[in-house]
Amino acid sequence: MRQPRSEGFTLIEIMLVVIILAILAMVIIPRLSDASDDSRDKSLQADLGSLQRQIGHYRFDHGGRGPHMNPDKSIDNSGANFIARMTGKTDSTGALNPTGACGPYFREWPANPFIANVALTAQVKIGSGRAPRDGATGWWFDVTSQTITPSSALGALEQFPR
Repeated sequence: MRQPRSEGFTLIEIMLVVIILAILAMVIIPRLSDASDDSRDKSLQADLGSLQRQIGHYRFDHGGRGPHMNPDKSIDNSGANFIARMTGKTDSTGALNPTGACGPYFREWPANPFIANVALTAQVKIGSGRAPRDGATGWWFDVTSQTITPSSALGALEQFPR
């Protein structure tokens, strides 16, 4: 009497397929994560270029005064006011004015893609010196050099070393 043929896969065949898939995953996944980091770094570089250009436009429109300055020319340490001046309309003194002749310089403030906490990605901290790179905010504005840099520990490190 002939035995009926069983239909299905043997344990060995299933194990070989799983091993082949594991090897493919070990090769492909690191490449995908590197591509993700590269795209975040390129996005950060593009945002930094835009930020610096638009801060330059703001300074030109406001007689050399940056978005970190109050209308009375005192330094405003509020990152929220900095962003409001860059995303809203202002008059020539830098005062927020919905009918002002200057701005907006951005529709919305860009987020730093290397900050894990979403609530902090689009915040600006204002101070003097190098960015702390502690990830406490998305961006750092240096009042001395009037430049903006990422406040994250990762991203754009070759352009903005610690």
